[in-house]
Amino acid sequence: MIEVFKWDQSFNTEISFIDEQHKSLVNELNKAINICLSEKKIEKNDLDELGKNLEDYIHTHLTAEEDLMQKYKLDERYVKKHEIEHNEFRKKCETFFGSISDTEINKAKIQKFIEYLISWLTYHILNIDKKLGRQIVLVKGGMPPEMAYIEDSKKTDRNSELLLKALQSLFTIVNGKNLELEKVNKTLEFKVKERTAELEAVNKKLKVMSMNDELTGLPNRRQALIIIEQCIKTWERYGTPFSVLFIDADRFKSVNDNFGHEAGDEVLKWISDFLCANYRNTDIVCRLGGDEFLVICTESNIDSSLKAAESFITKARAIRKNNPHKYWDISFSVGVSGISKEIHTPFDILKSADDAMYIIKHQGGNGLSKK
Repeated sequence: MIEVFKWDQSFNTEISFIDEQHKSLVNELNKAINICLSEKKIEKNDLDELGKNLEDYIHTHLTAEEDLMQKYKLDERYVKKHEIEHNEFRKKCETFFGSISDTEINKAKIQKFIEYLISWLTYHILNIDKKLGRQIVLVKGGMPPEMAYIEDSKKTDRNSELLLKALQSLFTIVNGKNLELEKVNKTLEFKVKERTAELEAVNKKLKVMSMNDELTGLPNRRQALIIIEQCIKTWERYGTPFSVLFIDADRFKSVNDNFGHEAGDEVLKWISDFLCANYRNTDIVCRLGGDEFLVICTESNIDSSLKAAESFITKARAIRKNNPHKYWDISFSVGVSGISKEIHTPFDILKSADDAMYIIKHQGGNGLSKK
């Protein structure tokens, strides 16, 4: 069986029986994909079995999640949103299986339903259900449900959308290859168009890969420069300010030297998550390379960005006292720079922030400076 949708540890919600139920749905999804990709005629019995298994999942899993929300008295705003998602899923499944005919199996309709399952499952696990797990942990720790909801709302998962696109794209490509084998009487013109579309899809993926850091998934230096260029154009046209924070992990080299590059990678991913969790959703966190990160603060003048940087340094110092990281003593050097008549090119802005960072670096780090 082809596993288009593979279970990964990143899907874990920290609620073991919920994760096991998710795994069963992933298995049913892969079965559905293989039914669709098979060259054999699709039998109604295959879809009936899928329908029964999904019906069992809906009854067992959705009920279990709703019971958990009631048990821990989670915030009504979250509960309402979660229940809406559940009801939509129930209705979509009922509509699809209710439309299946005994005499005619519409393959295109099955493909559309599979795409819906991929979208729903990815979004539901990585977003809605992870929120469920995190909020339960907070409530168990003594935090009121309302505060747990607010605290969890600050967290964002930047990987959900990328993973969803990747899964749908993979299914489309695999399915396209299968159809190519079935339709042996295609004309040469159609084949050329199909191959062109495939190459465009591959080129699009390669472009994404060239614009994002492989380890952290953050925008890389190339994409950061493009974003800064766009911010400059907006500033020139509308006068909208922006600032950048050049962030260096103090004494990071010792991690690689003493513990190896695997430990270094773990620290870099932690830094990426820490930065994303402590800046606005509108701010853009990038990894320039090595232990150097950049935060592009859109629609933010240098004074506002300094306050944000000060808050970030304060939080870093606070958790440093109970250092959660066994490999690295948490410490950052931050340089802040903003757009101005004198500093108005991507190179100028990066250099200015880099120079400011090195001022604090040479003073021992664990602080910030502006230029």
